[in-house]
Amino acid sequence: MSTDNEVRDAVIKLETQMEGMSASMASMADSVSKLVDIKYELVAVKKDIAFLQKDVSTVQKDVSTLNVKHIALDKAQTKNTYIIGKIEMFWGALITGAAGFLWWMLKV
Repeated sequence: MSTDNEVRDAVIKLETQMEGMSASMASMADSVSKLVDIKYELVAVKKDIAFLQKDVSTVQKDVSTLNVKHIALDKAQTKNTYIIGKIEMFWGALITGAAGFLWWMLKV
């Protein structure tokens, strides 16, 4: 009879351990599925980052092109300012000379 009790106690103990293991396995399966979900999210984030990197490089190229155009525009504006200054000086000298000539003509 004691052997029957020992066998029964051992079976109960084994069932208890198996229930604990079953709960642990269910928890592990849940953790594994969460890890897989995180892996897919990471892959999606990596794709988004690669797409954004392409956009950033495109924007950098556009900014570089605009900078080159801005420099060329500044050079042209400086050149035009110099030419306009020379034209103003020419017309100022011409008007002053004409006024001097007319003054001389009136005196004579």
